[in-house]
Amino acid sequence: MAVKLGIALTRVAFILALGFSITSCDQNTQDSNTAPEKANTAPQTTPIEPALAKALKHYQHAQIHALNTTLSCVNTFAANLNLFLAAPTQPLLNNNQQALQHCLNLYIPIHTLLKNASNQALQTRITPLTSSVYSSPILPGYVDYLVQYPNSGIVNDIALALSEQSLRAQQGLTDNGEISIGFEVIAFILMGEQRYNQSLTPRPSNDFVKPHANRRREYLTIAVSLLQQDLTALQVILSNTTTLSISATQSEARRLTRNILNTMLENIAPQNLDSLSLGYWELLKYSTPQDEISKPSNNIDETLATYLKWPQQTPDLSREAFTAQLKASLQRLQ
Repeated sequence: MAVKLGIALTRVAFILALGFSITSCDQNTQDSNTAPEKANTAPQTTPIEPALAKALKHYQHAQIHALNTTLSCVNTFAANLNLFLAAPTQPLLNNNQQALQHCLNLYIPIHTLLKNASNQALQTRITPLTSSVYSSPILPGYVDYLVQYPNSGIVNDIALALSEQSLRAQQGLTDNGEISIGFEVIAFILMGEQRYNQSLTPRPSNDFVKPHANRRREYLTIAVSLLQQDLTALQVILSNTTTLSISATQSEARRLTRNILNTMLENIAPQNLDSLSLGYWELLKYSTPQDEISKPSNNIDETLATYLKWPQQTPDLSREAFTAQLKASLQRLQ
């Protein structure tokens, strides 16, 4: 009897153990089946905030507007330059020097931002153009004569035929400082060494009088034409580029905004140029005119300035105050 009872208990224990083993296998199978589902779950993303999307759209239009303004300024300068070259006088030369500097002041803010654009595809396309429009510092003696080297520069190298192709080819030919086109080259041809040392004698208008100055006059005319072409090409590229994709997230939009503000901060810090902070402010507060918007909107005033809670009126544009505003905006975006 005892033997039969022992056998029975053994069978019960075996059945219980077998059931526990099957349950464990089922649990393991379930866990292994559900694990991939958890791994394949995509992290949640936050759609871009409509107000920020609108502000960045206005900023993109602000860049295009800044290039339009610069190009218009250069076109006016080119027309006045032709008047000067037709009958060179010192007052007309002085006027052209000031006019060119005004155009450059309009361009520099947008130039610094384009050079640091976070869109790599855009950066690849515009870098050759931004380098052609403005590169600094230059080697002045590569362009025209210096007091100590009266026969130096492309102007005096009669073996080099002057043309759009040849001047582009001379750009960075053997050294990064060998700049042959762009704003700074035009400024040096107009101003001479006084461009970099105000104590030196101003460039005389006789430097542009025929016949001995024919190459200088020709160089200047070609360089201005190339500047107009490159600014136009930049304008076209920006007009056909979307700042953010339709599927952009809030984090991407905020990262783009931080890049804009950091670029402004990095460029304002080493310089004390009112024109730079003024240009940045114009970009931040720019609101696209209604006739430039394809779809009417009731909130077209949502600019980067309003999104970042900047003063509605022109803020203090001094380096210290403007820097403080940029830092405060970056803090809000953290």
